[in-house]
Amino acid sequence: MIYEWDAANRSHIEAHGVSPADCEAALEDKNAYTVPWPSYELRWRTAGRSGARRLLVFWTVRGQAVRVVTAWWIGRRTRL
Repeated sequence: MIYEWDAANRSHIEAHGVSPADCEAALEDKNAYTVPWPSYELRWRTAGRSGARRLLVFWTVRGQAVRVVTAWWIGRRTRL
């Protein structure tokens, strides 16, 4: 998979304590759960694992690349 990273989406996820490598691992998790997320453009919501932790990643496809919009760690109060 090809990922599109720039200063904007990197700084946004880093504000939530998430790295690009964490997002990529969660999206490539063979047990990840993905559903559409309605928006002005088609977006997806994926719950997957990065190491021992669960991550919620919101993403879209732009051209041939996956662009992460935002992501945060799943806690007890996170609604999936």
